[in-house]
Amino acid sequence: MIINPHAMQRIRHHFFTAFFILILFSPTPVFSAPVTLDVSLGFNGTFSLNKWTPINIVLENSGRTLRGTLEVIVTSGSEFQGNVQDTTYDREVELPTRSKKMYTFTIYIDSVIHPLIIRFRQDGKTIVAKSLNLRTHSTEKKLVLFSGVENVPEASSMPEKGIQPIISHGRFLPENWFGYEGVEVTVMDARVLDNLREKQFTALTEWVRKGGKLITSGRSNYGSFLNQRTRQLLPIKILGLKRIYEIKSLENFCGQGITNSDGFPILRVEMEGALRLVQEADTPIILQKTLGMGQVIFLAFDLDSSPFSAWSGRQAFWKKILSLNMLALDPGFKLEEKNILSAMISSIPARFPAFVFVLLFLIVYIILIQIIFNRLERKSEQRPRYFMLLLVIIALFSFSSYRLFFNNNTPRDPSYNSFLHLKTSDQNMTANAEYVGGLYGLKHGNHRLNFGTTFYPLVPIRPDWPKDVTLRTLAFHENEENQILSIPLEKWSHRFLRMSMRMDFQIRGQAFRDDQGILIMVENMTSHTILDGRIYYAGRFFSVGDIVSGKKLVKRMTNREITKGALFHPEEASSMVEEMVGDNPSSPFENFRNSLLEGLLLQVYSQYHGKQEVIYLFGWIASSVIQNPLTSIGTDGEGVALLGWETQVRRIQGVEGSRIRVN
Repeated sequence: MIINPHAMQRIRHHFFTAFFILILFSPTPVFSAPVTLDVSLGFNGTFSLNKWTPINIVLENSGRTLRGTLEVIVTSGSEFQGNVQDTTYDREVELPTRSKKMYTFTIYIDSVIHPLIIRFRQDGKTIVAKSLNLRTHSTEKKLVLFSGVENVPEASSMPEKGIQPIISHGRFLPENWFGYEGVEVTVMDARVLDNLREKQFTALTEWVRKGGKLITSGRSNYGSFLNQRTRQLLPIKILGLKRIYEIKSLENFCGQGITNSDGFPILRVEMEGALRLVQEADTPIILQKTLGMGQVIFLAFDLDSSPFSAWSGRQAFWKKILSLNMLALDPGFKLEEKNILSAMISSIPARFPAFVFVLLFLIVYIILIQIIFNRLERKSEQRPRYFMLLLVIIALFSFSSYRLFFNNNTPRDPSYNSFLHLKTSDQNMTANAEYVGGLYGLKHGNHRLNFGTTFYPLVPIRPDWPKDVTLRTLAFHENEENQILSIPLEKWSHRFLRMSMRMDFQIRGQAFRDDQGILIMVENMTSHTILDGRIYYAGRFFSVGDIVSGKKLVKRMTNREITKGALFHPEEASSMVEEMVGDNPSSPFENFRNSLLEGLLLQVYSQYHGKQEVIYLFGWIASSVIQNPLTSIGTDGEGVALLGWETQVRRIQGVEGSRIRVN
């Protein structure tokens, strides 16, 4: 058979033409328009190590509509120590044709050994990915954040070492309050504040209420201060502009005043409840207002305009203004984490058989096995029969033990319990909170925890022993409404989570002392009854009983009653615990209290011994203050909380009923 070369050439020509037409018009991803990914980590590329920080990811799609998952993967630990742990933050996204969207996450980074991975995946395939070397972005310094302010001071102007000024565009600020964890102070122009997205504004407000400090300044164009939303954070009443030529009162504040022969504008304002730190004649120059546990500071002059921008006293000014209440007080102390974890494991919400029953079960089993072995030794001709009987007994008791424990707990698998330590003082009604949650599984599975609409700064507690890497992965699944945490567990294993935060807790009180004794008043406005309340004062512990929800505790103690009790000594802690609690705890509350009480007494003594003008009160809450996350499967163990409240004892002239005259 002879093949015409010209015919073969025409065939090849038609084949390649058809092939390229097929590829060109085929809906294959090979020639799909690319998706680009841009990342902004932390604040202008800088984040504080061992703190929560924002990360903003911009996806741009110039092709057909895509639906997939955007993931941020943080890896910590080391392969050498066998404690590598991956934490994934992901969100389902949809990118319409020719669209660009920005997505904001709040992530926790505690190691720079491994790169940060950001990727967009569709149908299990990675469409686009980026890797960041964290070493070039991390700092262990605290940040002073400037947004919308051009006249940023040098590091030498910071009030102490370990403080770093940083500039960030308002567009990239956090959408969760704990995204500001690495920030000491935020200096923000009012226009940036006015343009924040709703979630950003809520995050900033909540951060301030939980102990943050916000500084802002006036401008000739003061329209931003008139916005109703802005007034929630800055309740300023504008009185107009005033031209002045000097601010001599700054000399007492930072050592040098401002003068300008041409004059400069000052924004005259009123802020209800604010303290006037600097005042020129009748015009307030610097106002400071408390908001929750935090504060807002208003400067009546423009930071970016003359004469302040060229003022030689700027360095001293920034040192002074940034140092105002720089360190937030953390009342109380931290309990030993190992003691908390031990108490949680002993309070796993599973139905264990009673000890006496288990003991009888084992005794009967051992006796029967011993009888069978004796028969096997003595009656060799009947060994097959007794051997079969031995197997039946082993199988029967094995099945019974499975039914008694494992099978009874399977419907309750997985299970979850928690412990919350609340620390507050005086009239704050905002508490520093240390939370530990435990997830326990009898079977292999990937378990999901849903804390509702609140986003919490949860981080895993790393186990002390090396295990398989699979056990060390977890994922935060986020959307606009809620945060779900996914944790894989092997059979008969557990994981612990912790978080530190500030939260509203409606309890307040005062303590007074006169010549006759002390008066303690504590008002519990929460929905939780505080059980077994006790106070430490003058080196002694006193019982005050339960503080009922919605009620006020009023306790009067004379000098004789105070000195009648024996002084507490650390070596007596164990015997005091035996007097305060029962021998056999019957509830998670009792188990937690009994397990932690001795360490608690020693911590209280160490912290407050010798402080004659401080009263420390503690009590227990036998319910979950923070919603437990297992809602559809498994079993929630009762959450237990410990409240610690401290207050200064105020000296008074006398007590007449409920009226108190204070010196």
